[in-house]
Amino acid sequence: MPEAIKAKSQLWACELDLLSAAVVGQLYPSVKLHVGGYETTTYENDFFDLAISNVPFADLRAHDPGDL
Repeated sequence: MPEAIKAKSQLWACELDLLSAAVVGQLYPSVKLHVGGYETTTYENDFFDLAISNVPFADLRAHDPGDL
């Protein structure tokens, strides 16, 4: 993140995995970290300007009609 943006930004994270949350807490102590599922947060509607997510690791496949 460019410093000009970083200086006026607040960073929030939501992490399900306890070990991953501990790593985030150590590497990024200024991040406001919620440990648990996003559905358990109390964030208000329209609170974030930008949200970035990752695909959870699970034994699931995305539906692709071209994948026969």
